[in-house]
Amino acid sequence: MMAALLLRRDKRSTAAHLKADLQRADNSSGLRQLRELLDTVLDPQRGSDPDPEGLDWCKWLLAGGDAFDEFCRTVRSYDNATLCGLVWTANFVAYRCRTCGISPCMSLCAECFNNSDHTGHDFNMFRSQAGGACDCGDGNVMKESGFCSRHRLKTGENVPSVPWDLLLMSEMVLPRFIITIIQYLRDGYTEPESATDRDLQKVLQQLEPHISFLEELTKMGGAMRTVLTKILTNQQTFKELSMGEYEM
Repeated sequence: MMAALLLRRDKRSTAAHLKADLQRADNSSGLRQLRELLDTVLDPQRGSDPDPEGLDWCKWLLAGGDAFDEFCRTVRSYDNATLCGLVWTANFVAYRCRTCGISPCMSLCAECFNNSDHTGHDFNMFRSQAGGACDCGDGNVMKESGFCSRHRLKTGENVPSVPWDLLLMSEMVLPRFIITIIQYLRDGYTEPESATDRDLQKVLQQLEPHISFLEELTKMGGAMRTVLTKILTNQQTFKELSMGEYEM
């Protein structure tokens, strides 16, 4: 199998090879190779626990052979979102600046707070009890003077267009990654009378690195969030993935 040959190579060179093939005018070979590889590394039937190797493969594939941290920085440089909008759950550490806030409920993530100047302001750090979202960039909630350097007076016009190949692998790999998570969650649902099904809470704990990875992707900004939104709202893609008939 082609997947077996790819798995014997190191992840960096394999990811670079596949990305190069997928950029060709005739990319049928690259599509076939990527599909076979994902069928192997993201197969929920491989074991009862999510395979951390599958997650590592996804990071390398998304980056197309580059280091994942470098890929993240590159994607963030094309962030065209005027608002931060980072969403967090309970126990997340965030900030509130009463000097900059128009609404008493305004909140900032640590990155936006640290990248703005709140010297001498009336602010506090708090641990969220029920979750929230970062308001940086929202002039209805806070003064523009409190925006971080990334969101201050930002418009779509002053952000360069995203290179067509930068998120090419993301658009092809992430649908399979997301459906794999969904399949694990479905399999992990335990009926009260069943003693053999996996416990859902255990599955959620096992999937924590995978869910954290999705959160990390959303922090890359508007360019990556656009990719995720298209995937999550595409009814045909979801139907094909759910039926095991997804075609890249």
